[in-house]
Amino acid sequence: MADWTRAEDNYLIRYINPDYSQIVINPNAPDATDQQPGLTTDSDFPNLVTNVTEEGIEPDKLERRETKWLWPYKGMKVQLRYLDGGKTSEWGGNDKFHDHLVAIYFIDSENFNSANGGVDFPSHDNAIRTWVDGDGAAALIWYEYKDFNTSSGNLLGHGNHDFYFTKTGSSNTEPAENDYPTVTDIPFNPTVTSFYENQEPYNGTLLNKSMLNWHNALHGQQSDNSHLIFVIRLGGDLDETGGEDALNRRYYFMKLPKTAIKKVVTDPDIEYLEYGWGSGETKIKYVDYEGNEEISNPASIPSSIRDKYGHSDNDGMFEDEETTPAWYLQDFIVRIYAPTEYDRDDFPTGQYGLEGSMDWPVWSDLSAEPNLQHLHPGKEIDYMSLTNNDISFDHNDINDFRPISHVWVDIDNIGYNLQSFYDFTDPGYMYTGAPNVVKLAFDLSEQHTVIGDAYISDYQWFNYSDDIDSGYKFFVMNWDGADEDGNATTDTDLIDEIISGGSAAYTHHDISETLSHAYSEMGTYIIQVMVYSWIKHPDEEFIMACRWKRVNIWFNLNEGSLSVIDFQDLGSTQFTTIPWPTPGAIPIIGGISQDSKYYKSVDAVYEGGEFGLSDHADVNRLKSARWNDELGDHLGQIDLEQIRVFTAPYDMHELLMINQERDDNTGELLTYTYEEWHPYWDDTYWYGGYQFIDGYWQYVDSTKRFPRPTGEEDEFDDSSCIGIQYITNSPERSLRDTCVMELNTGELTRGAIFDSSGIGNIGFALGDYTVDKKSKTIKLSRDSAIDMPEISTKDKAI
Repeated sequence: MADWTRAEDNYLIRYINPDYSQIVINPNAPDATDQQPGLTTDSDFPNLVTNVTEEGIEPDKLERRETKWLWPYKGMKVQLRYLDGGKTSEWGGNDKFHDHLVAIYFIDSENFNSANGGVDFPSHDNAIRTWVDGDGAAALIWYEYKDFNTSSGNLLGHGNHDFYFTKTGSSNTEPAENDYPTVTDIPFNPTVTSFYENQEPYNGTLLNKSMLNWHNALHGQQSDNSHLIFVIRLGGDLDETGGEDALNRRYYFMKLPKTAIKKVVTDPDIEYLEYGWGSGETKIKYVDYEGNEEISNPASIPSSIRDKYGHSDNDGMFEDEETTPAWYLQDFIVRIYAPTEYDRDDFPTGQYGLEGSMDWPVWSDLSAEPNLQHLHPGKEIDYMSLTNNDISFDHNDINDFRPISHVWVDIDNIGYNLQSFYDFTDPGYMYTGAPNVVKLAFDLSEQHTVIGDAYISDYQWFNYSDDIDSGYKFFVMNWDGADEDGNATTDTDLIDEIISGGSAAYTHHDISETLSHAYSEMGTYIIQVMVYSWIKHPDEEFIMACRWKRVNIWFNLNEGSLSVIDFQDLGSTQFTTIPWPTPGAIPIIGGISQDSKYYKSVDAVYEGGEFGLSDHADVNRLKSARWNDELGDHLGQIDLEQIRVFTAPYDMHELLMINQERDDNTGELLTYTYEEWHPYWDDTYWYGGYQFIDGYWQYVDSTKRFPRPTGEEDEFDDSSCIGIQYITNSPERSLRDTCVMELNTGELTRGAIFDSSGIGNIGFALGDYTVDKKSKTIKLSRDSAIDMPEISTKDKAI
C-alpha cells in the first residue's frame, strides 16, 4: 500500500463503467444515490473521476508487448561441415575426370529469385552458369578446383567422394572446430573465413542485411525472403584418349526455411541447428550445449539442374560430345550457430538496423535517476536481452495492473480527499480550498472491478535473481492537463510530447512515493500521469519499461480554506474578509482587536442569516474570518520606522557596536582604557550624537554618541547598522547574510511595503473596517473605508 495519510472512514473508492474509471464516495453523505461520477448533481462541477488507459488503446497497445523482436547477430554463423558426392551412373568405375570443381554459394531467396527475373533457372541451360560466373560470384563462400593432369575418378581426390570442408580446402578427416569455413555475424555484418583462389572476399552482397527483414522472415512474415539458399556446384571434365571432353556442371539448391532458425535465436539452450541432405531426405536437427538432439520435421528435398558447359566442345579421339555431369550430390551438411556474443550495445544500428522500427534504445541507465531517458509508451520491448541470458521471459509475463489514485490535502494530520465533492455546509469544505498543497499517491490493483484484497502488496512483479528485478514507476506530465474547454490532453498528444521532449524531461518516481504540488486558485484540475512497469537488464544497471497506463485524475479545490482570496489582494480593494493563506506562518505586528469594528461586523453578518443558495462562498469566507485567531491584537498608537528579522540572535549592544569585550584567553569582561563600560540605556552617558538643529544634522557631543553608519561621520569613526536604511549597505557581512526581512515603513505604497533585504517578502498594512450583507440578493462587501496607517515626516527614527 502506498504511504499516504488520510482519514480512513472519510471516503470509499468505487469502480464505474467503463471498468477503467474510479470514483470516490463519502460514505457519510445523506443521499448516496446523488453521488454519481463527480459525487454531486451540481452542473457547475464536472465528474471528479480517475480514468485509466483501457487495454488495447494508447498507450497500452497490445501489439507493443508481443514477443517478436529477434535481433541478436553477434557470433551467429553459418558453417560448412561435410559433403558426400558420387560418380554419375553413366560413368563406369574406370572413368576418370580432370578439372574437378566444387563451389558453395550462400544467398537468400529474395536475391536468388531475382537472379533470373523471378522465375526458376531453366533445368538444362547456361543461365545458371552465367549467373554464378557473373553476379552470383559475390555469393561464393567456398571453392576448390583441382585440374588433375593425371585424371582421378575420386571427387577432389577423396577416395569415397566425400570430404570435410576446411578453411584452406578439403580434408578426409574432421578438422578442428575453428578450421571449418564460416560466415559470421549473419545477416547484419557477414564475413567469411574460407580459402578460394582468384575470388573476391565474401561480404554478404547477396544477403538482405536488413534486421527488420530478418526479423519478419524468422517469424514467417516475409514471403519474398523466406529461405537461406546454398547453391552447390559440381564439375569435372571426362578423360578421353587423346584429350579431355568438357562435361556439363550440376547445381543443387538447398533451401533452409528461416523460420527454422528462430529457435536457434530464441532458445538459449540451443547451440546450433544442423541442416543436411542424406539418404534421400533432408533433415533439420537442433543440438543443445549438452549434446542432446531434437529432430525437426524434414525440409524439402533439394532440387538440381545442369548447365550446357559440356556442349561447348568435342575434344577427344572419338569426338562424341559427352555432356553428362561427372558428379552428383549424396550428402551435404551445414550448421547455423546461435549468437554467442550478446550485449545491450550489440544492437544493430545504421542503414540495416532496427532503431526506427523498435525505437531503440529502450533501456534507461539508472544512474540518471530520477530523470530517466529512452522510456516512452511508443517503444517496443527487448525480450532477447533476457532470454539470451537464460531468463524465460515473454509477453505473457508482463502482468496487467490498474493504478488507483489518491488525491488529498493534509490539515492537522487529517487527510481530506479532493475527489469527493464537499457542499458548503460540509465541515470539510473550509479545508479543501485554494491555495493549498495537494498530495498525490497511488495504490495498484491486479484487477479492474474490485478493491481491497486485490491491491498489489509486492511491487516486484517478475523476479529472476536475488536482487530487485522489476517494479513500477510514474511521472507527472501535467499538474493541470485541461485545455480551454476543460478536456484532458489526449493520449496521442501525451506520447508525442514524451517523444519530442524525451522522458528525461520528467521526474520519475517509485510507485510508493507521495508527491506534493501547490495550487494557488480554486477550480477543477486534471492531473495527468504516466505509470509504467519496468524490468531490470540482467547484466547492467539499466531498466526497460514494459507496460504503460495513462492516468487522468479530476479533482476540485473550492473556496473553503482560510485563504479564500489571494493574499496579494490586501494591497488592493478587492477583498471583503481578511485573507490568510498560510495559517501559522504569517508574522504580524500589532493586529486586530476582538473589539474592533471588523470582528463585530463579521459576527453580525454571519449570525444575521441573509444568505441564499448561491452564497456558499460568502458563508465560508465569514466562517474562515470567525475561525482565524492569528490576527494579533491592537497595540494602540505607535510610530514604526523599520522592521528587521534576523536568523541569528543579536544583542542591541552588538548592533550598536558598544558591546562589552572579553579577554580572549580568560573570557573575563574587560573595561575600556579610559572609563567604565556603559549600556545603551544609560542616557546620562549616551546623550551625544546627531541632533536636528537649525534645519540640519549636527554633533552635540561627538564623544558621547553611538557609532554611526559609514559615510555620516569622520573617516576613522566606527560604523554600525543602527540608523542605516538598508541592511545591504551594512559593512558587517554577518548582518547582511542573516537578515531575512527588512521593511521600511516610509516606503508604504498602496497598502504594501516591499522587502529590501533581497528575500522577496511583502508587508501589508491593515486597518479596521466593517463588512455587511444587506440581503440575499446582494453579495458580501466592505461597508466602510479601511482606517489605514499613514506616513509622516515627524519624529523620524532614521
